[in-house]
Amino acid sequence: MRLITSPKLKPEDWAAIKQGADALEDDHLLQALRTEVDELEKSASSKPVQTLSYMIAEGLLTVRLAVPTGKLDGDYHPK
Repeated sequence: MRLITSPKLKPEDWAAIKQGADALEDDHLLQALRTEVDELEKSASSKPVQTLSYMIAEGLLTVRLAVPTGKLDGDYHPK
């Protein structure tokens, strides 16, 4: 999965992206995220930031930033 989003993200979203990327090289962090996701099966909607981190760490999600150029301006709308 790939995610294209505006670079105007909340600090907790940036932290989740970084944590997921860090877990690609840190087995302990990856295991902690896996444990979180096991718990998230029951309550995924209540922990979206941890779900994002896990998906990045497992290679299920790639995040790309869309930066407007030329005459384009503004934010992308939420999905």
